[in-house]
Amino acid sequence: TTDLEKLYKDYRDRGFSIRWVNDTLALAVFQTPSIAREALDSVHCSFSVRVMEEEDSIINSMSMKDLDPPRQRPKTSARTAQRLIAQELGVKLPSTFGSKELRSQEDARRNRIVARQNLRDEAWGSDDTK
Repeated sequence: TTDLEKLYKDYRDRGFSIRWVNDTLALAVFQTPSIAREALDSVHCSFSVRVMEEEDSIINSMSMKDLDPPRQRPKTSARTAQRLIAQELGVKLPSTFGSKELRSQEDARRNRIVARQNLRDEAWGSDDTK
């Protein structure tokens, strides 16, 4: 498996996984057919490589789950790990999560409101009567 992963290392971030059928046969499953064609044309190796057809007996012998394209793993963070560990231990984490992000979003929202009001005042004149 590691030898195959080394051959296709350029495609690791583009949705690629190896599925073993038996001891001598492995399938390289790509996220899209275009990535698979690109890999087929660019990777040269000493063993047999080919595109599987719909009516191929190997495909019919495997479950459809094994043939599904790989999905990107969701982004993780230290905060997610802390939350999962705390949840398992039954401990409540302090609720400081996102306070900086929430403040920046609120500031951006206020700035948009002020900018809209300024544009309206420039176009129609201020509502202030002097």
